[in-house]
Amino acid sequence: MTTEHPKKTIKTLWLLICALSYGNELYPFYATSEEEAEQKAKAWIERQGSRILARISLAPSPNGFTIHYRVLPGHISESGESAHDDHE
Repeated sequence: MTTEHPKKTIKTLWLLICALSYGNELYPFYATSEEEAEQKAKAWIERQGSRILARISLAPSPNGFTIHYRVLPGHISESGESAHDDHE
C-alpha cells in the first residue's frame, strides 16, 4: 500500500511596478500563474484609484528579491512557506 501525499501548490514571486506622481511603487506578491498575476495586478491597480498614473512592468522573480536586507523567496507553497528544493 502506497501513501500518496497531496501535491503542494507553488506560487512564484511577481513584481509589479507602477508610476505615481512622486515616483514609482513596487508591489510584490505571489501567484500560481501569469494569468493569476495579471488578475492580481489589475485588481491592486483598481484599488489604488487615481494615485496610479501608469503600470510600468509586471515580471516574475523566481530567484527572489532583496529589499533593505530582507529577502523575499522566489517561490512559496500555498500555505506561505518557502518552497525550497530538499536538495539545496
